[in-house]
Amino acid sequence: MSTSYRVSAKGLIMMQNQVLLVRKPDGYWSLPGGRLEEGETPEDAMSREVFEETAIVCQAADLLHSFIRPRSGLLDIFIVVYHASTDSTAEDIRISDEHDDVRLVSFSEAGNLKMEHGFRRSLRLAEADYSQ
Repeated sequence: MSTSYRVSAKGLIMMQNQVLLVRKPDGYWSLPGGRLEEGETPEDAMSREVFEETAIVCQAADLLHSFIRPRSGLLDIFIVVYHASTDSTAEDIRISDEHDDVRLVSFSEAGNLKMEHGFRRSLRLAEADYSQ
């Protein structure tokens, strides 16, 4: 039996001791990033998608977390989340047409936002990494 997934790469970007999040029109917050294009590595897709969504130039560092987002009647999504490094600042952040908000928030603030379980887990793992 063969299982197929759509692959998405997300970036956990820290600025001013806060994490960069984007909100979709459905009200759910997420890490910036998105779908791989043909022939693209997950790291390159993450950098490209983060730039398209926020105007932030970043590079993938370490792999943080991966999870599967099930979707009824559609291909499930395999999501890889990277720690991402950037020299950009909060003043560089811009919002794309596919989102209705973008914010820098603390880990504790992020815990109060509407977010899928997999992204919450990514944030908990990152918080543990950054608190060491």
